[in-house]
Amino acid sequence: MSDEASVAQMMDAVAQLPGTLKAAVNSAAIADNGGPIADCDFADWRQVLSVDLDGVFLCLRAEVRSMLATGGGSIVTIGSVLGLQGHAEVPAYTTAKHGLIGLHRSAARAYSA
Repeated sequence: MSDEASVAQMMDAVAQLPGTLKAAVNSAAIADNGGPIADCDFADWRQVLSVDLDGVFLCLRAEVRSMLATGGGSIVTIGSVLGLQGHAEVPAYTTAKHGLIGLHRSAARAYSA
C-alpha cells in the first residue's frame, strides 16, 4: 500500500485484465499500538500514516489517472467514525482517518461531474 512502485505494479496488473477500471474501493488500514500522544512512538506513527493515509493517496491517485484515461468511474474510500472525532488511545489512526476525509473530498471536488 505505501510503496509507490508496488501500487504502480498493481495498476499495471489491473490494466492487463479485460475491460477498464470503473470502480475501486480503498479500504486498507492498520492501527496504532495504543496509548495517548505522549506515549506514541514516532516509528509507529509513521507506519500508521504511511499505510492508512499515504497508501490510500497512492491508490486513489493511480485509480483516478486510470479512470480519467478510460472514461471515468467511481471510487469509494472506507474511513472510520474516528475520521469525524478524536480518540485518546489511537492518535495516528485518528489523524489518518481525518486525513482520508479531506483527501477524498478534495478528489471529489476536482473530478466529480
